[in-house]
Formats: sequence, structure tokens, C-alpha cells
Amino acid sequence: LTDVQVEPLTRVTTDETFRPVAHFIEGMRSAQQQGVVTEDDADLWIAALEEAIQTGRFFHAMTSFITSGRKGL
Repeated sequence: LTDVQVEPLTRVTTDETFRPVAHFIEGMRSAQQQGVVTEDDADLWIAALEEAIQTGRFFHAMTSFITSGRKGL
């Protein structure tokens, strides 16, 4: 590839209504059901997330990368 370009895009939010919050909890419960974490660990993690939301300390950032380039003929 030539003319390769990479552009990072970061989304930052402190809005607890941000849709992925529900997915975080679902993901933790899925990890619990698959035996990756214990029920106690899942409960503690979810409680910490909920406390952060309730006390205004919730913070979420996600970076994606857009890449492009030209393929030679």
C-alpha cells in the first residue's frame, strides 16, 4: 500500500445514558455466566459502575481508527 493514512477518532462522554452502558453490564453478566469472572466480581464491578454514574464520576472514551491506502496495480 502507498499513501497510507490513519486518522484516530475519539469519542468521550460522561453521559450515563450513553447506550453502551447497558452493554457493559450485559457483557459483565455474560463473562460471569461463562465462568470468566465470579458472581461477586461481576456484582462489585457493576456496583462500581452504577456508583460512578450516580455520583457524576462516569467517564467513557473510545478510540477508533480510520485507515486508507492505495494498492499498486
